[in-house]
Amino acid sequence: MECDDLSDAYSDDMCYLSELDRMIESQPGGTVTPDFIKYSCCCRLWATMMVGTFEMAVKKWGNGDPFWHDINRYLKDGKRDGRPNKERVKRLEDAIRNRGFKVSVADYDDLLAIIYIRNAYVHGRWRPEQARYVASRGFPRDLMRFDQGHFVRMKAIYDAVLNPLGITMALSPARRG
Repeated sequence: MECDDLSDAYSDDMCYLSELDRMIESQPGGTVTPDFIKYSCCCRLWATMMVGTFEMAVKKWGNGDPFWHDINRYLKDGKRDGRPNKERVKRLEDAIRNRGFKVSVADYDDLLAIIYIRNAYVHGRWRPEQARYVASRGFPRDLMRFDQGHFVRMKAIYDAVLNPLGITMALSPARRG
């Protein structure tokens, strides 16, 4: 399993977004940017990079590795056969649980909301059912109305979803052999 420039770029981007947040928060006297703009920007960028990082990890780490067969279904059974993101995320949740990881259903429900936020931002429009789902998870429909709590929550979901994938990659027999 090789690490390439795309893997490095996603990893670096997530680190730099975290560092940027720390730098902004540590400014004496704060910043002149209103919190709703600052956190909305951070949340939109975080959601976009988080989904990209997560999908890259599934694609790169599990490429051709039978140990990842059920996790790889997240990508392979996706857009080509029209399966909704909700089904894909549920299959991923089950695959992680089947490996013995403690899984919070709420984390994967939030992951789905973050995927919908990313999709609305990248594609420039909400699907009404996705906007309703995002609101039901306590995130704003208005992409300019995120706050610090939303950003903290997105970072926690990133850790909750990516850590089991990283451990799975480290434990893969193909990686050790």
